[in-house]
Amino acid sequence: MTERLEFPLSPDDIESSVAWRGMLILLAIVSIAAMVTMVAFEGARSPTAVVLWLVNIGTIGALAALVKREATMRRIELPDLDLRWRSFGRTRICTWEDIADVHVSDIGEVTGLPSRLALGVLGINLNRRVVAIELKRRLRQPVWGETARTRGFGLPTARRQYVEPVDMDGFLEAAARSLNRKSPEERWGESRLA
Repeated sequence: MTERLEFPLSPDDIESSVAWRGMLILLAIVSIAAMVTMVAFEGARSPTAVVLWLVNIGTIGALAALVKREATMRRIELPDLDLRWRSFGRTRICTWEDIADVHVSDIGEVTGLPSRLALGVLGINLNRRVVAIELKRRLRQPVWGETARTRGFGLPTARRQYVEPVDMDGFLEAAARSLNRKSPEERWGESRLA
C-alpha cells in the first residue's frame, strides 16, 4: 500500500484564469448596463444610481475575492485506487483502470476549436503547458452534486481532462508509477508517437 500523495494545483492555471477574467468581463458588462440604465432613467447623480453602483461593485468584488481564495485551495491527490482533483467546489474522481494516459501537452493541443476560440478571446496563451489526463471512460457529472466520476451516472463530460500542478514533474512521476510506467519521459514519448 502506497502513501496518499497530494500536489497543489497552480493558482494561476487555465481554470482560475478563465474564472478571473470572466469576473472582469462580467464586471464590465454589468457596470456599463448599470451606467446606461442610470443615465437613461434617473440621471447619474440620483441616490438610486449610487446605491446600484455600490451594490454592483461590492457583489463583483466579493465574487472575485472568492475566486482568488478558491484558486489557492485546489489540489490533486493520488491515493491507491484513483486519481482525484478538487477545483472550484467540484471534485473529479477517476479510477486508475479508467485512465489511458497522463502526459504533458500544450493547452492548444488538448482543447477543441470552440475552447481554443474562447480561450483566445479571453487572452489566454494556448502554448501553455498542462498535464493532459486521457480517459478510457468519460467523467460523469451528476445533475445534483459536485463529484464527477468515471464510474456512475450523470451527464458525460470530455474524455480528456487537464490539470496544472505546481510540481508537474513530480506529479508525472507519481502518476507513471500508479499507471505502472517507468518514467515521465517514456510517457511523453509514447503520447507524442501515438
